[in-house]
Amino acid sequence: TSMRLLALPLILALTSWSPALSLKYEIDDATLNPLCTKNCYTLGSSDEGVTPIRVTVLTPNLLRFETATNTNDSFEDRPSLAFQNRDSDVAHTVKESGDTWQLTTSSVVVSITKSIGLKSVQVTSADTSSAFESWSYADGDAPDRLPGTIRTLDQTGPIPLDCSDPAYEQDPPQGESYHCTMGLFSKSGSAVVVDDVGTPLVDAGGFWSSEPSSDSEDFYLFTHGKDYKGALKDYRFVGGAMPLPPRPALGIWFTRWVNYNAFDVDGIVREYAERSIPLDIFVLDMNWHKKDDWTGYSWDERLFPYGGAEAIKPLKEKLNLRFGVNIHDDTGVGHWEDKYEEFAKAVGWDTSKNETVPFLSCGDETYA
Repeated sequence: TSMRLLALPLILALTSWSPALSLKYEIDDATLNPLCTKNCYTLGSSDEGVTPIRVTVLTPNLLRFETATNTNDSFEDRPSLAFQNRDSDVAHTVKESGDTWQLTTSSVVVSITKSIGLKSVQVTSADTSSAFESWSYADGDAPDRLPGTIRTLDQTGPIPLDCSDPAYEQDPPQGESYHCTMGLFSKSGSAVVVDDVGTPLVDAGGFWSSEPSSDSEDFYLFTHGKDYKGALKDYRFVGGAMPLPPRPALGIWFTRWVNYNAFDVDGIVREYAERSIPLDIFVLDMNWHKKDDWTGYSWDERLFPYGGAEAIKPLKEKLNLRFGVNIHDDTGVGHWEDKYEEFAKAVGWDTSKNETVPFLSCGDETYA
């Protein structure tokens, strides 16, 4: 997952109707327990000349495997955007015999040769009813993993959602990455490997961290076979509960890429009302802002001479509408913006040459 959001259309709500969260990026802090306190085991140490690994039991069918990158045998405990809850209490047993370490849950048996480390991992099913049979480190990810999502369909044309398809060897549109991500299941029930190295980590303040992961390898093994609902349930546990979308988001939206002014907006909204057609959300596409660049944060006064917020305020109050505007936060903040001086001062940018404040990572708390 890329830490940059170039050319990613965002909806900037002008009214507050998002669930209240104490952390950023929709992380559910109610289940945010990234530090494993019980069901995690470190095998090997740098003092023994063996690269240390850590195994964490998250559910009977979901395991985390890590390899440390440092010499002090420490592992990554910060939450990532994909995995926030790693503290669980799953019944299991552990036994050692010489160089062999074995962990057993109600669903799988994990065997590791301690002197070899992660490359020796063998996982076999303990559930005779499961489509999952076995997995080893050499197997890698399931070859028939079901497809997932990509960043955008804009300018792509028909494209498969299989990230291994040759279509993804072509240059992506808009100079960005496809951000293709596969699903959590496989057709055959083979184990699915979710690599979490490179996923943005979250610091104590709730923002993306600029510090790299302590792990050289960090992956989650889903051994659910064809129990797809079980895999989703387990991911909800480690990924955090998803907040319900606010009720208006499930209703009727209106948006067009047109230079609407305040009079146009008023007319469209009232026409919906006159025709007894419900309308829940009105989104102004990018034309609402100044046209100096593809990105903009200041109202175009030729369309909204008194400011957009004032123009839509009576509609919002009388008709209980939600309004939003579209921005493309990718080229920074230009000197033509109404708040350019204030913004530049906040991030420590020299304004003497009227140069654009560049787009900064969402890991920069001041910028975000």
